[in-house]
Amino acid sequence: MSPLVSVVVPVYNVENYVADSLRSICNQSFRNLEIIIVYTKSSDNSIAVCEEFARQDPRITIVSEDKQGLGVARDKGISIAQGEWICFLDSDDYVHSDFVKILLNAVLKYECLTAHCRFEKVCGCKAESDVGKGDVTLLDWEKYFCYLYTHQSEGHSPFGAWANIYHRSLFEHVSFGELRYAEDSAFAPRIIYAARHRPIAVIDRVLYYYLQREGSLLHQTPSLIRMDQFRAKKIALDFFESVGANNMYHLFYPVYCSCLMNDYIDLAMYLPEKKNEYQILHDTFIKELPVMKEYCFPYLGLHPHAQFAWEMIWDKKDEIILYGCGLIGKRILDRLRYFGINIKEIWDNKFKEAKEIDGIPCRQMHGGISKDYLILIAIADLGAEHEARIDLSNLGYKNFMGSSAVIEALKLARIKKFFPEVLEMLKQNIEA
Repeated sequence: MSPLVSVVVPVYNVENYVADSLRSICNQSFRNLEIIIVYTKSSDNSIAVCEEFARQDPRITIVSEDKQGLGVARDKGISIAQGEWICFLDSDDYVHSDFVKILLNAVLKYECLTAHCRFEKVCGCKAESDVGKGDVTLLDWEKYFCYLYTHQSEGHSPFGAWANIYHRSLFEHVSFGELRYAEDSAFAPRIIYAARHRPIAVIDRVLYYYLQREGSLLHQTPSLIRMDQFRAKKIALDFFESVGANNMYHLFYPVYCSCLMNDYIDLAMYLPEKKNEYQILHDTFIKELPVMKEYCFPYLGLHPHAQFAWEMIWDKKDEIILYGCGLIGKRILDRLRYFGINIKEIWDNKFKEAKEIDGIPCRQMHGGISKDYLILIAIADLGAEHEARIDLSNLGYKNFMGSSAVIEALKLARIKKFFPEVLEMLKQNIEA
């Protein structure tokens, strides 16, 4: 008989997304599933959607959890799971119809305790893709982390719990804990280390679809919950050190430092009145600066043209058009306005009619603005950005800047304001 696989699905305030998520797991080609929905009291109607699916599929069990947080919900699901194998699905994401089958086949064939697949970022529910050939690579636990870390651009997540299937024995001494943000960073090193006595399978196939949505915790305005990310990454770093995984420690150290810097900057921009509660991020970062010297360039990743790009934006600060109002566009808009950049108009072809966002006129792209204006393109898809450049050129515009350049310019501006010590260190390294 096929082994039972338990799928744990935490649910909280996802009424508009959870149906696609549950449908994707209920329609799996592998049928011997136990689907555990861990519901945390929400302000929307998520529970009604879950209950309707439970009425239609007897494999679904719904349990309640009072405490908020993905980690707590996952631990609750694990505690009642009956399956020999366990995997996780975030309730605003969805999976390929062969997600469980392919992962399970890999662990059974190669006698592994865990297997990992690739993921794809999506902006809505889309048709299943056939990205990747499905080749399986077997690695030890340290090479596993190194491989996933260096292949993140191809859809590998070294710290995402949702891209794996796990044997239940791995959870005897490993749990997610009560962190509400970035809990995967603390969890992944320990669970993969627990699986180290057997090879770990990495499957070259996109099987998990990671939804990018405005209401998700990742894309919300920064709050003090962000402090959990620092704690999670410190737990991971301390774990690598405790087991003598020096290569992993040095690989992950820049990520930890980047977290300290970026989370402090975000909180300082949005919550200046609560500085005493997150000042530890700044102080810890400054304390690490001497150690950081050898990692400075890799973890900052400042582009050589960042200064030029920022100077160009600042020179045109009263003659700026923002082209794109998706997740990236809104993040860029927020940061531009923080630094006093005056956005004259926002263009996005999804605007069927003219409107306003915080007093800024929003409309479709047009040719009625002075051709000397600087147009900042805020589009994630490179193909769509290329098409936008062509359209702008056809309308006679000559000054435009792509998303990556804008992001690098703003990264420089943020560091210059909140961590001038870093720029000084960069300058010293260049002179040396």
